[in-house]
Amino acid sequence: MSNTFEDHLSKLQTDMVDVCLEYADNKAERLFVYASYEPNMYAFDVFYKINGQFVHRDQLNHAVQESGLQKH
Repeated sequence: MSNTFEDHLSKLQTDMVDVCLEYADNKAERLFVYASYEPNMYAFDVFYKINGQFVHRDQLNHAVQESGLQKH
């Protein structure tokens, strides 16, 4: 049985979510992954909800420290 487009997409989404949650040390309440198509390029980004606040990935360490949680 050959894999369909949906199978490949599902695998990629699962991998992205796993990596993002690992990056947040599994402390995120919610994870938001989004994609956009720019001319000749696909772009992906992520942001988190931690302790009721929305946090971009570059603010993740600061948000975890503010919340009193330890990032390992």
